[in-house]
Amino acid sequence: MRPQPPIEIRERFKTAEKVLESLIFNKMDIPYDIKMEYDRFNNKWYMTFWVDVDVDRFTGFTTKYDPKYEEFMQSLDRRIPTALRYVNLQEMYGGVMYDYYNDDEVESIMNDLTNKLYGELENLYNVRPHEAEQSDIYYYYYKPTSDELYTRIELLGNNIVVKDEKTGENLELVNCSQLEGLMYDIIEGYIPYDIESFVCN
Repeated sequence: MRPQPPIEIRERFKTAEKVLESLIFNKMDIPYDIKMEYDRFNNKWYMTFWVDVDVDRFTGFTTKYDPKYEEFMQSLDRRIPTALRYVNLQEMYGGVMYDYYNDDEVESIMNDLTNKLYGELENLYNVRPHEAEQSDIYYYYYKPTSDELYTRIELLGNNIVVKDEKTGENLELVNCSQLEGLMYDIIEGYIPYDIESFVCN
């Protein structure tokens, strides 16, 4: 059975909520939740902060990008403990967990990049769009739920192999190196962002 926090801890929790609402979360209209956790090993109560990150507002290549918002979100893991020190509750800080929402524009951009890639594959290698789809080729915006605020664009896909209609043999239209190079060429001229390739992995 999960232990229930004593009255003193509940009161300290309420104080922390008021301070953080005033000093931090209201400033940028940040959706958040605070969870009380119990550490049995150390017999200690602490607070974990679950914060929702507005993807389109956070990401530098969207029209909704807000650099002040990005800087503020990147500094939350420093701002929260500092604010808790004002009421002598810093020992209750248990870290920040990040989740993400509102990624419509980012996802639209990833789709546009993928469609542009398919067009180039068709022009250069006579690859039809459905053949590219069958090789799981696309751009992906990676945003994990974790205690680290980190996003990136991933290059995904496999070499494109089709069956020759005349001979029935497998024919490689685009190898891994060609695909990866083309994907980098398209995105690096369009989006300055952290990129990692998982092509053929």
